[in-house]
Amino acid sequence: MPIYAFVLAGMASWFVPPALYQAGFHACAMNVLPAGTRIEIVNDQNGRSSSCVIIRTGPFYGGRILDVSPSVANELGFYHTGLARVRVYRVVGHVPRCKLLPRPQFCKTPPTACVLDLPKPAILRCS
Repeated sequence: MPIYAFVLAGMASWFVPPALYQAGFHACAMNVLPAGTRIEIVNDQNGRSSSCVIIRTGPFYGGRILDVSPSVANELGFYHTGLARVRVYRVVGHVPRCKLLPRPQFCKTPPTACVLDLPKPAILRCS
């Protein structure tokens, strides 16, 4: 399970990365974090989220904090409108996925920290 750290909030738009365009390619451009950084983006208007990798600097249009590829914009639900207010979280690490036997208990809404409310005693299997 990823661990997230809030970076910033603002407006995002989508772009087609010229050399890297592939259907379904999850990429973005951002000036705040370096290329190669994995981030989680949450659309403030509808709560949808998507993860992607920063591939270059940008955006180059006023007031925008992030440019995302069309597949990310579609996943976040703003492909047709072109702009959305988003929150950006950096993936800073991973913790083991723990399962309460016999049914797994996972966080369903990134990027908040998940605390499992386990009955006592609980049997955990972590991988």
